[in-house]
Amino acid sequence: MPKRVVNVTVDVGYENHSVKLTLGEWKRVNAGVFLERSVKDRYEGEMFTYVFSFNSPRHVNHSLVVEYDEGGEGFLGSIDDAAVSFDKS
Repeated sequence: MPKRVVNVTVDVGYENHSVKLTLGEWKRVNAGVFLERSVKDRYEGEMFTYVFSFNSPRHVNHSLVVEYDEGGEGFLGSIDDAAVSFDKS
């Protein structure tokens, strides 16, 4: 049986970047639990590592922060600002 996957997508620069969470992870994030997930993706042809931080104690005013490589900030905002979709893997 396929598992439910939650895709969380935000704008970083001029492009969208996404991370996949399990349904359990998504429920914990919505309950305010801290979670970080990294994904490798391209931006303007170059490969970067994007770190999605949900409810980070380092960013108390933002429930979702996406940083890339050496601390570059790609997105600072709320989980509510992200596009969220549910798929089956």
